[in-house]
Amino acid sequence: MVRSFVGTIVGLKYRLKVQRYDDRVMKIVFLAEGRKLHFICAYAPQLGCSAKSLEYFWDMLDNITAEASLEDYLIYSGDLNTSARKRSNEESVRNLEYRTSHEAIVANTMFTKRESYIKTFYSTRGQTQIDYITIRRADRCAVLGCKALAYETVAPQHRLLLADLRIAAAKKIR
Repeated sequence: MVRSFVGTIVGLKYRLKVQRYDDRVMKIVFLAEGRKLHFICAYAPQLGCSAKSLEYFWDMLDNITAEASLEDYLIYSGDLNTSARKRSNEESVRNLEYRTSHEAIVANTMFTKRESYIKTFYSTRGQTQIDYITIRRADRCAVLGCKALAYETVAPQHRLLLADLRIAAAKKIR
């Protein structure tokens, strides 16, 4: 049996907490400019997996997302194995429901880019965008840019996805 794992590289300077939920989902909490940033990294079950495993994944992601207060930044990054732009299958619909329920948008669809900066997955069958960086709609102005690095691979078929963010300092109460 082949197992998939999720991971990320983080410096120690800003990290507050790292929590691994299972082989597919982890969350790192940072403190940046006096504000917490919840970074969720996940790898969705592949298309064709059982409905039970898909339901478990999306329920877990919903619960993890709900842990972050509305004052905190929330970034979800990962391989959703589905389209964020259309309702082509059950997984795409669940992806859209997740974003709608958490008032989130896909950062890498906010900018006009050439194809090589949009496609995140390449195989002999074609190329597509299945890796996403999702943020709360209220924080969309924090995203300065987002693109797939055309010639950088992190896995045999996936391109590295990069987002530039400007984290605003927490507002001081007088």
